[in-house]
Amino acid sequence: MRDAIKDQRIKKYTLIQLSSKHNGGPQGGILNTPFVSTFANVTEMNLNLWIQTLIDSDGCEVLQLQYEQVLFFEFMFGSNGQVTRWPHIQVNTLRKKPDSRLPLKF
Repeated sequence: MRDAIKDQRIKKYTLIQLSSKHNGGPQGGILNTPFVSTFANVTEMNLNLWIQTLIDSDGCEVLQLQYEQVLFFEFMFGSNGQVTRWPHIQVNTLRKKPDSRLPLKF
């Protein structure tokens, strides 16, 4: 993600951070992944979203979204029943496509 923005001129950004983890008590799991939960529990999710306004080479403002999502799967590896936590990491940079619709003429 750093490589994607190294030559960009970022005018402003908003960072949104979400996590299913909290201090004390049972941790929040992920409930909307029935296929995954059949094979492994998803016990924790952390998400960072950067909503960015860029200035492109033409001087126009462009919206861009960068995100980093980390899910933790728990697999039952080994004959002793121990749980193995396995991170599943997703990152991406998305840029809003310019509106190319033609104006309606009546």
